Amino acid sequence: RFTTQIQYRIGWCSDYTPFPVTLPTETQKTWTFTYSYTERRLAYYCNGEQVLNFVLSDSACPDWSTRSYYRDWWERKPTQIQFLSGDKASDSYCISSNTGAI
Repeated sequence: RFTTQIQYRIGWCSDYTPFPVTLPTETQKTWTFTYSYTERRLAYYCNGEQVLNFVLSDSACPDWSTRSYYRDWWERKPTQIQFLSGDKASDSYCISSNTGAI
């Protein structure tokens, strides 16, 4: 999400949150997202630099009234990537053939 600081949101787990590190300063940003099903670990990379390393757990997703939501959601294998209709920043995307990469 674009505000004065770029934020991320993890579905069924978190609200919009500032990244824990400073993002690369280049205007053009290439994002890579990976997910490990065995570890429930989600990682975001921006221009090749890891900017988020997040393990989904009850303690990491404390604000959801039914904590099993994040488990039900994140244990599924992704079948699509969706950009919100209001997205004005993304030019394109591609899906990697690497196992676990989204």
